Amino acid sequence: MYIQVTDSIFKDELKAIRPNQFSDEGLGLLFDYLTESEDNGTEQQIELDVIGICCDFTESTIEDFKSEYRYLFTEFEDYQIKQLIEEYIGYRSIFVGWSGSDSFIYANF
Repeated sequence: MYIQVTDSIFKDELKAIRPNQFSDEGLGLLFDYLTESEDNGTEQQIELDVIGICCDFTESTIEDFKSEYRYLFTEFEDYQIKQLIEEYIGYRSIFVGWSGSDSFIYANF
């Protein structure tokens, strides 16, 4: 059986199982990323696996990321941090995008 998942269904399903994993903005960004991945040449539909998505992706804040990877940020100014985060994650995994002024989504690595 097949159900086309909309942005609203996607958000509701993730919030029902993992209500604190992602912000509303983060869920919207993640939905857009996953649906674009389906449309961009893969020709493969993605199954809505809430636990899998929650294991594969993280929403983090700049401060949390800086705390975890503090050795990366010792020589950089605040205005350089966003670019550094994007590049660091981009070399290791997938930087999905900014879900707010200080939070972002990435594929775990």
